[in-house]
Amino acid sequence: MSETNPNDFNQPDELVENSRIPDDDLLEAHTKTFSKSEGNGQGNLVIPILTTAIVTLILVFGGNYIRKYSADFNPWVYDENGTPPNLDPVAEGEVVRSLDGEKLYKRNCVACHQSDGKGLPGAFPPLVGSPWVRGDPERMVAIVLNGLTGRIEVAGNTYNSIMTPFSALLNDEEIAAITTFIRSNPDWGNNADRVSAEQVAATRASYERSEAWKVEEILELFPLE
Repeated sequence: MSETNPNDFNQPDELVENSRIPDDDLLEAHTKTFSKSEGNGQGNLVIPILTTAIVTLILVFGGNYIRKYSADFNPWVYDENGTPPNLDPVAEGEVVRSLDGEKLYKRNCVACHQSDGKGLPGAFPPLVGSPWVRGDPERMVAIVLNGLTGRIEVAGNTYNSIMTPFSALLNDEEIAAITTFIRSNPDWGNNADRVSAEQVAATRASYERSEAWKVEEILELFPLE
């Protein structure tokens, strides 16, 4: 059996020195390796500031648009059998005058027709300068009391939705106040006569209906001027 020479395991210092990798080269190799592994070979990607700004503007604009035309996300607005919530009811015993018309409008009508009276495109018609709110007050009162269904045209635009009936939700004084506010609002280009609670009571008594008016029925009774 041959003997092992201890000198076989001893490496000369010169060979050890030659096998060393410079520190700078080693650091550069590690940096490249980790950079590629983290970025799938593409390196670290940085989103340009301009792109971030554009995406932010799109999100802000989209959010504002949805908020403006969503009717505050009230689910009953898009339910043909829905009824509006009584968000801020008039206190018992409170006297409702025509001066309260704007306040009552905001409580009951703003979700569909909006605070500016311009409605929602394709769904709820505007009240601004509308022939449907001018002329014979009984037409508008009848619609508010019993609702309306079908296609109507206002200012060259067609709307097809269901008007919620308010006969069971509002009393004669409240309906008179709301319709007066809409019909005589100069900011909306309307200057029709005021509506009295007595007129509302008379209209309520004239038509005993359990369903919404059809557009054809209203136009037959009250032609537009």
